[in-house]
Amino acid sequence: MKIKGQEELNRKLKNMSEVVEREATQEALYAAATVVHGQAVSLCPVDLGNLKASLAFEVGDTEAEIGTPVEYAPYVEMGTSRQAAQPYLRPALDENTGKITKLFSDIYVKYIRGVT
Repeated sequence: MKIKGQEELNRKLKNMSEVVEREATQEALYAAATVVHGQAVSLCPVDLGNLKASLAFEVGDTEAEIGTPVEYAPYVEMGTSRQAAQPYLRPALDENTGKITKLFSDIYVKYIRGVT
């Protein structure tokens, strides 16, 4: 099987500088984290609102982290022997995997097209 445009794509990927690749990755990670964070906030169970208000994300070089410093957050997400789980982080990621894949694809294509 031959993919039309594969040779051109390979050439452009090889020409993509480390700086441009880093920029594309950062943009894609930020976009993905924004989507998952928003979904997590909307799924987060509200008691006094402290947990929901504390949800934040941080983007690193190769990954994004979404979480909260609230000590009881893992017990809400995973449950305890006395409390049923009320997951909000894992479903936020699971429900958006297709969207995240498309975001990464679209952003990398944008950067690749900018490479001559």
